[in-house]
Amino acid sequence: VVPLESLCEALMNVGEMEQYLFFF
Repeated sequence: VVPLESLCEALMNVGEMEQYLFFF
């Protein structure tokens, strides 16, 4: 079972990666 905080943090990291890919 993955803690909700870890899941939210992972989603935030994925969002940042998508922003970087979109920016470049």
